[in-house]
Amino acid sequence: MPEKPLEVRLEATEQRPGQFTLTFNSSQYALTLNPEANVTFNEWLRRLRPVLMGLPDPGGEPGPQTLLRNVGTWLWQALLPDGAPVEERDALAQALRTGRTPLLLELPDTLSGLPWELLCDPKQPGEKGFLARRRPLMRLHPADTPDKTLVSLPFPLRVLLLISSPPGLGEDSRVDVESERAAVEQATRMAREEGKLHLLVEDIVTLQRVQDALLSFQPHIVHFIGHGGYDAGERWGAIVGR
Repeated sequence: MPEKPLEVRLEATEQRPGQFTLTFNSSQYALTLNPEANVTFNEWLRRLRPVLMGLPDPGGEPGPQTLLRNVGTWLWQALLPDGAPVEERDALAQALRTGRTPLLLELPDTLSGLPWELLCDPKQPGEKGFLARRRPLMRLHPADTPDKTLVSLPFPLRVLLLISSPPGLGEDSRVDVESERAAVEQATRMAREEGKLHLLVEDIVTLQRVQDALLSFQPHIVHFIGHGGYDAGERWGAIVGR
C-alpha cells in the first residue's frame, strides 16, 4: 500500500465565526480564517472563476500565473499565520514542503468551497510553489451537510479521460486501452461534434502527466478507467498508474 497521506483538519470553534482549530499529526493550533472579510482576496476570487474556465482575466493580467499565485499564497499564509505557535507552524510547513504523499484536507462547509488546489509556497519561485505540482490534494467535508449549490458551467465541458493499464499487470487484469477509448469517444461523439464537450485522453497515467493535464486542461470532469482501491477506514484511495 502507498504511504498514508498528510492529513490536515480544520474545525470551527464555537467562540465566534472565523475561528478554527488546525490539527495535523499530533499537533494543533488555533487560527482565524475569514475570507469573506478580506476585500482583496474576494476580488481575486471574483477574477479567478472565469480564468479557471479558460476566459481572460477580468483584471486585465496577460496571464493567470500572478493571480493563481496570489490566491494560493493567501491560502498558504492562512494555514500558517505568523501568530501560530512557531514550532507547530514550522513543522507543518516542513511537512507540506518536503512530502510527496497526498495532502488530505478535512474542511468545514464554510471553507470547503475555497480553491485549496492552488495552495502555493511563497518561498518557491514560479510554478514550483504550487503544491499540486508534486503531490495530490484531496478534500473532505461533512457528509451530513450536502452542498445544495448548483453551479452552471458554460459549454464546452472539459472531460479528462485517464486510462491506465500498466505493463506489469497480469493478462487477466489488463485494460483494453483502445477499446475503452473507442467506447468513450463513441458515447461522447454527438456532444463533441456539437461543441458541447471537449475530451482529452491520457493513457500514460503517471503522477506528473496527470498533474500537467489537470493544470493545463483544467477539466470539469475526470473519468478514470483502470485499477485502484479505497480504504474506507483511512478515508483515502489510490489508482494504479505507471
